[in-house]
Amino acid sequence: MRPIHPLRLLLGALLLTVTTSCLQAQAPPAAPIQVDPPAPANTAWRFQTRPGEFRGSWVHWEDYVSPAAIEATVAKAKRAGLNVLLPLANYPHQAMWRSAMLPTNPNVPEGFDPLRALVVAAHDAGLQVHPYLVTLHGGLNKHPGLDPEWFVVDRQGRRVDNWLNPAHPGVREFWTKIFLEVVQTGVDGISYDYIRHEYNSDYDYSDFTRRRFMEEQGYDPLVGRDTGGTTSGMRLLRNAWHQGAGAAALTETRTFLDLAGYHPTPVEAANLSQLSRRTVLVAGNLYADHLSAAVANELARFVRSGGALVILDGPSAARLSPQFAEAVGLSGASTGAAGPISVIPGDPADELWAELPASLEVAEGTCYPAAELAGATALAQMADGRPAVAWQTYGLGTVVTINYRIYAGATGRDRGQQQLLANIVDWLTERHELVNTAKATVRPEVPMTWSEWRTAQVTEMVRQISTAVRAARPEIIVSAAGGTRRSDVTGLHRDGLDWLRKGYVDFLCAMAYQRELPAFQKRLTEELAPLAGTGLDDRLYAGVASFWLEARPQQVVAQVEAARAAGLRGVCFFAFENINQAAIDGLRAGPFAQDAPVPFTMVPPAGALPGR
Repeated sequence: MRPIHPLRLLLGALLLTVTTSCLQAQAPPAAPIQVDPPAPANTAWRFQTRPGEFRGSWVHWEDYVSPAAIEATVAKAKRAGLNVLLPLANYPHQAMWRSAMLPTNPNVPEGFDPLRALVVAAHDAGLQVHPYLVTLHGGLNKHPGLDPEWFVVDRQGRRVDNWLNPAHPGVREFWTKIFLEVVQTGVDGISYDYIRHEYNSDYDYSDFTRRRFMEEQGYDPLVGRDTGGTTSGMRLLRNAWHQGAGAAALTETRTFLDLAGYHPTPVEAANLSQLSRRTVLVAGNLYADHLSAAVANELARFVRSGGALVILDGPSAARLSPQFAEAVGLSGASTGAAGPISVIPGDPADELWAELPASLEVAEGTCYPAAELAGATALAQMADGRPAVAWQTYGLGTVVTINYRIYAGATGRDRGQQQLLANIVDWLTERHELVNTAKATVRPEVPMTWSEWRTAQVTEMVRQISTAVRAARPEIIVSAAGGTRRSDVTGLHRDGLDWLRKGYVDFLCAMAYQRELPAFQKRLTEELAPLAGTGLDDRLYAGVASFWLEARPQQVVAQVEAARAAGLRGVCFFAFENINQAAIDGLRAGPFAQDAPVPFTMVPPAGALPGR
């Protein structure tokens, strides 16, 4: 074994705090999380919750495009018992206010300023106005003045016209100026929409972004580009299932490898025969229903001719191929989840376990024991004796099987599991005399993953705009359409929970759009869970899909009541035009029988002038 890197020592020290069970690892913090105040010194105004209920609706431009439309909208909002209007201010590419940067919507009467007029009428009726703006979705805001260099680029170098790059300073400056114009119209707040990436996207790979990322993190995000199957070092198997239903599983695997310090190039299953045997091939999801016998046989041939294979969970595909079963030295199948479990090394003095604790914990739901030994040697076992890490030589090659889903969920984020994978790869690299070209440059700390960095760029854009608008109008309220779930971060790179914690937004409207009540209730539970123990659960409101429920007004009422029963302090309907009279009658006969104030107020600093 080579000497242990300083990075290993750092990770080893961190492992002293490894949790002892899955439930402990996932438990909410006991004490409320401190919410950082907004950054600039002049934002001394404070968002404070109070008795009341948020009763809002997103409003399309048609409903306030003229004086007559505004009169009808305000009257309907009052009949429905609403207290907040969230008008769309910039779709499709024209402003609904008199802007110096954007043309006015051509449907607006000459000389009329819709947003300012709506503010006056709404305030006279006791309603607040929080316009929302479509931001990073370039397909929805085809604004003049958008530089072509601001759009994202895919792995093939093609511009994606539907999405803007939040890492680009030009994008941030453009949107900051737009929001600064909006807050000068007298609105009570502003709300971000589409301030995220496209779902499960993989970009931006423009020269600008790649340079920035390499300068900050020390490696090229395009290190994973498929170069045809001949590169030595580390490769990651990508089979047909990964390009369909298994795309999220592949993303989860790559995130785990990133955290462990590896950035392997993918290799397609069809190219395995061309793969250099001076390679550590990493493979996950080798299940009988996700892999063909032909691919399993090709994996066995790769090992037999001198390759090194690391399997990241129990390979039930061994059932498909006698050759593959012989190569991995295991028999049986993945039968289901288990855990939490402990992984105990067979020989704690073995260098494979250097800088690791006496045992590693595997979170509940991530252990899929492939089976029993059938020729392989157990390097570690589970507390009940099942093999946890198995080693097998086959022909000229080597297979190491990690017999549980090491990359999944809390297990994949555990420093000890990442260290274990790194030790295994180092061992194989030395055994096969490989140059591991997939390894990132060693830095004094683990670099941010590509996924984490992309999320951080969206967050920084939110911080920059919020700071600017609060400096211009310290009493302004800032919100966003978005939720708190982990899938928001991994799939959209939108971290609403982080924005709340840091004070970049004052509240969130989670788009919990569901047709049926049980699904709606389940979504609310998922959105509330990450807020447990933070003291921020009163900053979350539920989006209700009135556009799906026009023919079912009783379902609109039921979802409002469900949100209230779950402990949420309000709802927001999408969209205003879909709230029909039957829904209004049901709301007024039920949860909205009495008018209510908004559940928050802005508290001025001592000595502030009234209205400021």
